[in-house]
Amino acid sequence: MHTAYAFEAKSIQSFLTEGGRLRHMVGASALVDGLARESDPPDDLIARLAQAEPAFRDITFSRRAGGAFIALHPDAAILAGFRAAFTAALALVAPGLVYNDALATGEDDHASLVALRPKLDAAAAAPPLDLPTAQPAFALAPRTGRPAIGAVGKDDLADAATAAKEAALIADRRAPGGIGTRLLPTEVAGLRWPLDMEPGGPDSFPLLRGNQTVAVMHADGNRFGSAISAFVADLRAARAPDAITALRELSRMIGTATLAAARTAVAQDLLGHAREGMLPARPIVLGGDDLTIILRGDVALPFTQRFLDRFAAETAERLARLREGEALPGGNPLSEPSRAALARHFPEGLTAGAGLCLVKSGQPFDRALTLAEEIAKHAKTTAKGALGATPSLLALHRVTGASFQPYGDVLDAELTVSFEGRALLLTAGPYASDGSAPSDRPPMQALLDLADILDDPAFPGGVMRRIVGELRRAPIEAAHDYRRFREVQTQRGGSSAARRTLIARFDETLGRLGVVDPSVLPRRADGGMPLLDAFSILAARREGGDAQETRDDD
Repeated sequence: MHTAYAFEAKSIQSFLTEGGRLRHMVGASALVDGLARESDPPDDLIARLAQAEPAFRDITFSRRAGGAFIALHPDAAILAGFRAAFTAALALVAPGLVYNDALATGEDDHASLVALRPKLDAAAAAPPLDLPTAQPAFALAPRTGRPAIGAVGKDDLADAATAAKEAALIADRRAPGGIGTRLLPTEVAGLRWPLDMEPGGPDSFPLLRGNQTVAVMHADGNRFGSAISAFVADLRAARAPDAITALRELSRMIGTATLAAARTAVAQDLLGHAREGMLPARPIVLGGDDLTIILRGDVALPFTQRFLDRFAAETAERLARLREGEALPGGNPLSEPSRAALARHFPEGLTAGAGLCLVKSGQPFDRALTLAEEIAKHAKTTAKGALGATPSLLALHRVTGASFQPYGDVLDAELTVSFEGRALLLTAGPYASDGSAPSDRPPMQALLDLADILDDPAFPGGVMRRIVGELRRAPIEAAHDYRRFREVQTQRGGSSAARRTLIARFDETLGRLGVVDPSVLPRRADGGMPLLDAFSILAARREGGDAQETRDDD
């Protein structure tokens, strides 16, 4: 009999953001990243347990990245011992981290993996334990409401999880090796990632002058989970002799492709914006096909576009090498059955969906991250409906109030208006990245070009901003004002070549975004409208921020 053990960290978002401080988010990220990440030399929790117990050194892994892994061994007793040791160590290393785990046995590795999934799903249904519980005599940490253990940093009272996050942050700064270090180019010295959203400190986030806008970006691969499930079933049906190796190499390949794509985006879209070595971003999650990063507003869209395009290119290149029989670290290529299954389920590179939540730096990051994930899910769901190859799509939303609503409610309540008997949506997203597969989605570059036009001093941006503002309250009046705007621009354009050129660019760009008739209220055939998204981009990238939003260019 063969045995498989699966571990999955759950509610990672809550673990990362609990307490609200950026430095503790970074520490929590280091803790999760250090659980099961393969590195050279090995320094994750799995490796440390293997150093302490020789019996664990023969355990193999079909998946091992960040907060999740699947371990395999023919001896059930060894895996049971590993499970006990790993979860006991986890309680000390990362207190408060919720997880699901399960053991399953089968006649071979395939069978044990098949038996593992329902047991893991059953474990997920059980409510997690949250220890220690607070007794009447306990003092509670004000930031988390958990039992306090003492002072940590600036906090007079902090809980065990906060203490562990602070310790992980300090350890990573003394011996860098975490997410931030892996993303930096080795040839450039003196680069740093911020640790504090409060201005004026040595580790403060380098915001734009007069603009506190940051973007929480979450990206996730499209259709990867379903493709993996079908791939596993195909390997089992074909009795592939190297099925576990194929799964491990596929998982490793996705992780290295994600890292390479993120490194390229850092090099090309962040390094040039560093201030005295401080980069305008802070990576939070990097593992498998996931990336979560906090970005300054002006660099968020270029970075995300670059990442999406490079992710597709990097996965295409690496998958092609696996399919074509490239030698693995052990010296042999994948077997013919494994390569055939790979060609069926991963014939091309993967794509990803991304969500950008634009917020002020002082707003709660836990809610911003939740919203960013929901926006990314919306982009991924839209991509699934595309004909042909799945496109890389990006959706964005700017939070202008104090409250955060689920993105479905945002779409229905904040961004949908009724006009002439049909619904209009005050966003044209999701948008397709530059290198995306052809689709009916509007291109992100056209939205960036529209923002440039609206920001041109010769363009009456104040009037257009008021029209967009009226859309929510009074769409009929907004349509009337837009017609008046067109009439005025036509009259003025008759004696100004520059103005005629600008209006022509405006119309051409709206056409690229799918607007049916730019001479009337600009909207796509599906009712989507790009103007509010373009103004959201402007608000994020302008120095002066909100102060400039009130200007009237007329």
